[in-house]
Amino acid sequence: MKRRYPTQCREELRYPMRTIPCRKFIVLSLVLTVCAVLAPGPVQGQNWQGMGRSDFPSFVSAVVFSGGAVLQAGRSVTWGKWTVKYVGAEAVADFVTAPNWNESLIVIKLNCQNPVSGTVPCRMFLWQNNNCLIMPGHTHGARGLPNFKINCPRALRLR
Repeated sequence: MKRRYPTQCREELRYPMRTIPCRKFIVLSLVLTVCAVLAPGPVQGQNWQGMGRSDFPSFVSAVVFSGGAVLQAGRSVTWGKWTVKYVGAEAVADFVTAPNWNESLIVIKLNCQNPVSGTVPCRMFLWQNNNCLIMPGHTHGARGLPNFKINCPRALRLR
């Protein structure tokens, strides 16, 4: 019996679990190849720890975390019972220095949602020493909800 190879088009190819007609196999192979080539790679950005005052203020189109989590328009990130998402199409980052604080980056135009507190505006603070936190409910002059620490993002995609 002559052995069949995927490049030879006969009536069907046999695989351990199922039989696939040759034409379907070729079409499926082509579709998967095209999808693999055209699929976007992981969201990349700049390492925010190397940025300085001259890089800000800037629009933030994505905040990229280790493990594949990405905060951007249409995609939220959850920590515990808090879900953080963009208010609009892009957030804004700025370089700030406050009394009794080290220099940090602040990402604004975010909303934090919690089943008890509802949806409130929030801010993300990023410090060079890998301390990062979310401040829900913090607006100018308003007392907010308790802050919570997060793992610092790996990169920011700025525009």
